[in-house]
Amino acid sequence: MLEQRCWRCGEVIPNEQFYGCGRRFCEKCETEHVERYKGIVNEYAMIKNRVMFERAMRLMEKAGCQMTKYKRYARAVEAHSRENPEQYRSADEMIAAVVLLEAGYDFEMNKTIGKYHVDIFIPSICVCLEIDGDRHKYSKKEDGQRDLEIRHKLGGKWEIVRIPTKYMEKEPGKIVEAIKAVYDLKKETRERNDGRLPESYSKTVKAYYESNTLHVKHVIHTN
Repeated sequence: MLEQRCWRCGEVIPNEQFYGCGRRFCEKCETEHVERYKGIVNEYAMIKNRVMFERAMRLMEKAGCQMTKYKRYARAVEAHSRENPEQYRSADEMIAAVVLLEAGYDFEMNKTIGKYHVDIFIPSICVCLEIDGDRHKYSKKEDGQRDLEIRHKLGGKWEIVRIPTKYMEKEPGKIVEAIKAVYDLKKETRERNDGRLPESYSKTVKAYYESNTLHVKHVIHTN
């Protein structure tokens, strides 16, 4: 066996204390390495949030938002994200938070519901807001199942409202209007269809129905 030395100080590590083929540290350096890594992760999270916030502001400016109107609320989101970096995962979430604050809504960022996390939880209007980037084009089936389970957990008054990032970035000031419109449309559609959303409602709903139809056919043919 090759002589094993600490990756930091170079001290020889006895063979009986070394397992596997990864890096190895002496006891003193192991503790220091772990603490240093934690510091790097925290620093990265802070820098990432600063970059996201600046991008959010630039996107709002590009969309023609009156930034003076949102200044107070933008500063509040910036401060909150510095204290809670894990709660913000994109510039678009920050944009939504700024606009919702300005509109007077209370909400929670990345709230845990069952085994899922929803981007923005807005209890006063019974909405879970999901901000969908390009990757959601390839997860329609999973999103449909996810929405169903979350709504089942929260109750029939609730709706999951999905807004693509391209629409959010085009007209950030209309986010609240869009949320209400989608919520109302879902409720009206459910009333006409015995509480359900028909397959034709959206690509996400269609993908969910299709996946479950295929599953049922598979079960029938294999039994």
